[in-house]
Amino acid sequence: MLALAQRVAPRRVGLRYASNAAALLNQTADVYNSFATKAAKSYEESKAVVDASLNGDLNNSKVVVFLEGTADAPKSEASLNAVKVLTEAQVAPFLCVDVLQHPAILGYAMSKSNAKRAPFVFVNGSFYGDHEGLMTKHQSGELQKSIGNSSRSTGVFAGELPVASY
Repeated sequence: MLALAQRVAPRRVGLRYASNAAALLNQTADVYNSFATKAAKSYEESKAVVDASLNGDLNNSKVVVFLEGTADAPKSEASLNAVKVLTEAQVAPFLCVDVLQHPAILGYAMSKSNAKRAPFVFVNGSFYGDHEGLMTKHQSGELQKSIGNSSRSTGVFAGELPVASY
């Protein structure tokens, strides 16, 4: 038994799992890059229709967030983080657009932002930031100052932030 235990090196097993995990991450990145390429092509093919549909929303709403899923049910960790920090900063109202509904929507957001990965946040029709930029602005307090609402509730729950207001 001891000889068998010595032959099976736990480090090798761990390395095997680590290499499998790295391979899965690379495959996931490849799948997303392929999807992003198809989304850009889909947007170019139907540019007039998509622009007519989304430019109005982008120009008529103060804050528009293109994310994977909805504000109530984000489908990626980055989209969930975006909703959390926007809610914490009391950015309200904001319009959410699900980029997974149609590839052309993702292509539209990518072309307007020059970024590849959702979420994409637009303020007053201009690109404000992606996930990295949003997290940086949140940590520095710039998000709260620039587009957040600093007013607190009154009455029984005076001084507390509302749970959510989207």
